[in-house]
Amino acid sequence: MTHEGETRVMTRANVADAGTVGLSMLAIHWSVCGATARAIIIAHGLPEVSASGWPKYRWSDVWRIEGAGLVPPCDWADFRKPLLRASDLTGLDAKGRSARTWRRNVETGRMPSIRLSNNVCRIRQCTFLAMAPYV
Repeated sequence: MTHEGETRVMTRANVADAGTVGLSMLAIHWSVCGATARAIIIAHGLPEVSASGWPKYRWSDVWRIEGAGLVPPCDWADFRKPLLRASDLTGLDAKGRSARTWRRNVETGRMPSIRLSNNVCRIRQCTFLAMAPYV
């Protein structure tokens, strides 16, 4: 309980941590090869957090470069799912629109997307499912 007028301060001890991810799983998450994942990591300056062994990266840092900022714990499972290519969207589209239509919708900004590099653009599945009926 807090006293009236008292403010609560969020400390590191009461903030949940989303955990870490390795390079190979990050490549799967982004639907790219390992070399492309490394190039994206370098281009965005993603900090490595492992003290020894294989490189690891914080999910919170990954989501930051994906444009998500602070992700609440209730959304972590959705945000850890592999990102989709425009060509993957046809299988999830209830209206049966073509891959070409979805590429156009992504290119024109009608469908929110994540630009990881000049050549890598992905869509979060939960965003697609929420937005597809309105596009």
